Amino acid sequence: MRSLDPETLASYRSARYVVHTGADDLTLALDVPNPGLGGLMRVHGAASACLVTAYNPYSQERTPAQNEAANAELRAWLEERGWPLLEGYGSCAEEGDWDAERSFLAFGPTADDARAMCVAFNQNAVVYAGADSVPVLLFHPEINAPAAC
Repeated sequence: MRSLDPETLASYRSARYVVHTGADDLTLALDVPNPGLGGLMRVHGAASACLVTAYNPYSQERTPAQNEAANAELRAWLEERGWPLLEGYGSCAEEGDWDAERSFLAFGPTADDARAMCVAFNQNAVVYAGADSVPVLLFHPEINAPAAC
C-alpha cells in the first residue's frame, strides 16, 4: 500500500470538477449531494457515475500530446463497455497548478469498475457517485485512502 502526500490530497479535495451537460455546466462538489447529477443518472438509467481522466498518471505531469493520447485510449476503453459519456474536466487552476484535465463522466460503472479505471489508467483517484448522487473521491486500490474520504 502507498499513501498520498497531504498536498496532493488537498489538491484533489479542492479541485473543481465540472461536467458539460450540453445546456449548462454541472459542478460536482465532493461529499455534497448533487441533484443535477442525480437527474443525469436517471436520464441515463444509471445507479452510479464516475468522472475519470487519463491525464498526468499518478499526478506526474505529462506533455499535452501524451495526455491527449492517453485520454483517447480512456475514451475507447469506456465506450467498449457501453457506458454513456459526457465530457468535463478537473482543475486546480485556482492554485496555479496544471491546466484543466479533460475528463469523462461515465454513467453506470460500479465502484469496482471505477477502481479498475484507476489501475488501467494509472490514476490515484476518480470522482465516483453511487445512487445517493454524492460525489466522493474513490482511490486506487493500492492507495491507503484517508478516513475522511
